[in-house]
Amino acid sequence: MDRHDIIEEAFGRIDPEYAEAAARKMNRKGRKSAMTPAKRTALIAAAATLAAALIGGGIFAAISKDQKKTVPLSTSALLATLTVTSTPQTAGRASAFLPFGDRVALYSSVYLPEDEPEYAATSRNEKVLRQYQGELYYEGATKWYMVEDSVNLQTLIREDADGRLSVWQFSCFQTWGGDRLQAEFPDSIISDYEYRTLLAALYHVDSSDDIARIEILPVTGYRYQNGEPRADIPETIVVKTRKDIEGIYEILKKMTCYGTGSLVDHSEPVISRELQNLLMADASRQSLYERDVRLVLQDGTTIEGLKYSAVWGSFYEQGGIAYGGLTPADVETMNYYADIRTN
Repeated sequence: MDRHDIIEEAFGRIDPEYAEAAARKMNRKGRKSAMTPAKRTALIAAAATLAAALIGGGIFAAISKDQKKTVPLSTSALLATLTVTSTPQTAGRASAFLPFGDRVALYSSVYLPEDEPEYAATSRNEKVLRQYQGELYYEGATKWYMVEDSVNLQTLIREDADGRLSVWQFSCFQTWGGDRLQAEFPDSIISDYEYRTLLAALYHVDSSDDIARIEILPVTGYRYQNGEPRADIPETIVVKTRKDIEGIYEILKKMTCYGTGSLVDHSEPVISRELQNLLMADASRQSLYERDVRLVLQDGTTIEGLKYSAVWGSFYEQGGIAYGGLTPADVETMNYYADIRTN
């Protein structure tokens, strides 16, 4: 699905008259969670686990509500309570645009009822999603609900006209398609943006003090080889000191997001071509130069999806979301925190 397909699919779903009401719901920072222990059930699956199940097949086991675990709410956590019994046969994920303050947010599906061959309104998944269906966030051709007791709009539950529910996750603010998008969202900003804009608007992160810790992990797809754990994959690094969190935050906040489908257009490396060619020479070792970066906030939210590449000296996300703006000094600092050695 290219950028034009996404626009074609998403257009016509949004009624602009709701944009002002949606914008008024943006500031959720003062909202306190009143989630009962029963609703905080087994919210333990990482985004990597979700991706593996959806792409590689398998089953998410239904998790008992009698388990009294108290862990942060997230998209993958919600999905962990659903039973996925089949692998989607469609290429790519469905996408939709929603007004988000003064910008347009791109959301991508992470669970669709069509993925279940025998979906019915009385299915277990339907009951689970009804339980998590919170406050109405936006209403157009379809209705979009916050997840019950969530503190941000990272995850939304969509209700179609036929009553079917699906789960959607924030991807990025839209950065291209300005003329066509602004016809639908006339007062919205359609442009590149700094990562601090996303952190503040979506996650209420105004400084490094809002971050509890930063986890730097081996890239998911490279942790195993021929079905066995790789011996050369480094351990997960947990950054917990205020000084170190501040150091990484200062790098992240100034990054420029170019949006979806932008890796090809913004792939010029910060590091030298000579070093890049050296690092890319041995494909079996390229995993040593990439990391998943996960931010765990003070309110319990987990921000997943960022990937750091020492080969390119930049961050990126799945779906072709590219970031730029790092300096050679930033790359050296990130390599230090990620324990990446390029010499």
